Amino acid sequence: MICGVAGVGKSTVAWEIGSQLQIADVPHAMIDTDELDRVYPQPESLSELVALSCRNLAALWESFAALGHSRLILSGVMLDLDADLAWISASIGNADYTIVRLHASDETLRQRVEAREIGSGREEQTKRTLAQAKALREQRTRRTVAVQTDGRSPVEIAKEILEVTGWASVW
Repeated sequence: MICGVAGVGKSTVAWEIGSQLQIADVPHAMIDTDELDRVYPQPESLSELVALSCRNLAALWESFAALGHSRLILSGVMLDLDADLAWISASIGNADYTIVRLHASDETLRQRVEAREIGSGREEQTKRTLAQAKALREQRTRRTVAVQTDGRSPVEIAKEILEVTGWASVW
């Protein structure tokens, strides 16, 4: 699981991990949790939204597992790890998880979000990202591996994560 705030590099790093696994001919699947509940209008309650994500992840993982896949790169913000692990575990069953929380400085996050967000939500997304980053810095993060992304390439970060997960040893 690769988690962190918007602009920290989750998607880019997940894609790079996928590329490195593909080069090594290691079967895997990749899912961005944002895509599990990207609907409008969204369900009225948080519990309904989580249930939608849970059903969608379960359906995708069932399809991937039927193909013989046993590795999943799951990326998402995941601010409340206990709650997120509950619905993820309910969706994919018993698994060994390595949770990697990506971090970056506020200045790096601001630059990345402002470069990425070109529409009307740019200012609000920047504020939300910086507030979430502050909250995560204050949070006690047990069960997570912290990886700093400032000034590092996606290749370098992906290699570190592959080492931490033990997946680098598969080739």
